[in-house]
Amino acid sequence: RDIAPILATRCVECHSRGNVAPFALDRYEKVRGHAGTIQDVLLEDRMPPWHADPNHGAFANNRALSVREKSLLAAWIAAGAPRGDGTDPLPAAQPNPAPAWPLGKPDQIIPLPETAHIAATGLVPYQVFTVTSPVTEDTWVRGITIRPGNAKVVHHCLVFIRYPEALRHLEPRQDDGASGFFAGFVPGTEAVLFPEGTGKFLPKGAQFVFQMHYTTTGKEETDRTEMALYFAPGKPERELITGAVATAEFEIPPGARAHPVRAEFTFERESVLHEFCPHMHLRGAQFAYTAEYPDGRHETLLSVPRYDFNWQTLYRLKSPLRVPAGTRLVCTGTYDNSADNPANPDPSATVRFGEQTADEMFIGYFNYTTVPAPAAPASAPTESASRDTAVPSNPGS
Repeated sequence: RDIAPILATRCVECHSRGNVAPFALDRYEKVRGHAGTIQDVLLEDRMPPWHADPNHGAFANNRALSVREKSLLAAWIAAGAPRGDGTDPLPAAQPNPAPAWPLGKPDQIIPLPETAHIAATGLVPYQVFTVTSPVTEDTWVRGITIRPGNAKVVHHCLVFIRYPEALRHLEPRQDDGASGFFAGFVPGTEAVLFPEGTGKFLPKGAQFVFQMHYTTTGKEETDRTEMALYFAPGKPERELITGAVATAEFEIPPGARAHPVRAEFTFERESVLHEFCPHMHLRGAQFAYTAEYPDGRHETLLSVPRYDFNWQTLYRLKSPLRVPAGTRLVCTGTYDNSADNPANPDPSATVRFGEQTADEMFIGYFNYTTVPAPAAPASAPTESASRDTAVPSNPGS
């Protein structure tokens, strides 16, 4: 009556046969056998994997347990994990194995143009593959999923879009991931459609650039990652832009326990914020997004007090936030380069920006849309009028 419903709604989506968790919670006996582990992850706030401070922001995809749910689970384990009466409800609560494409059948699948070969050992430089889009007309995309061909070796994948030459001046700013991207896969990625009423523009003749970061397993491996596109039925209300607050100008001293880093982005036009995704590596400890408004107000939009490299969550605002032109989006964070950080590969190293996991990055990705400017008089057409039927102007370019 009390515990099985919590497990069914909060845990079994992952802790079920064929899904991502290492064991299934599919019957009472299995739950009782893992009661000690459940207690540990509750006390350490490790499960469910949700790292946002509840005092800042409200998020539509919040996976955290409520205080009542935590209290019930803790009291039940302390009481010896009693079974209770009646039929065990957990077997009936089990989801189906994760489908190949969680968002359903794709409208278009774009594979790597060739098989990638990964060495058995050592650092693997980023591998880059370019694919010409097979889409034959200007299209809007409402969702994108990237599926690793070999999950054992794909650390992450970013996909950038290259517009045809005639539209190159309208291409979103990406800077190889430092300013944004078209699509991405990172540890902890969830497959979700874009926020309602938004989409990304895919012009005919575009190219996709796959940036693949592979890690080694001790034996030679291969991979052929795929990207699935889901088309919108027409032009959405707003273009979704993936931006980034980032800096490469930092140096983390050996042994530093809380080395601070800061970066900022200024909105040139009135905009609407939809989602955040902090990105650091193994020494990342804390990350926060703050809005500094033109009138002097400050507001913490997302605070991640214990960043976890293994769960790079996309935090989707429950209510999109409208911000005026001139608002600064400030990202602050700290790095733990001390020996007390169990994930630290080398506390004696001076750490700088770099692509490999043993290096560090400081990027605060965010998805946003812009508020349309007032319509120009009919007698004074604007430079972008010719593309209005396809894609709204992009201040991130």
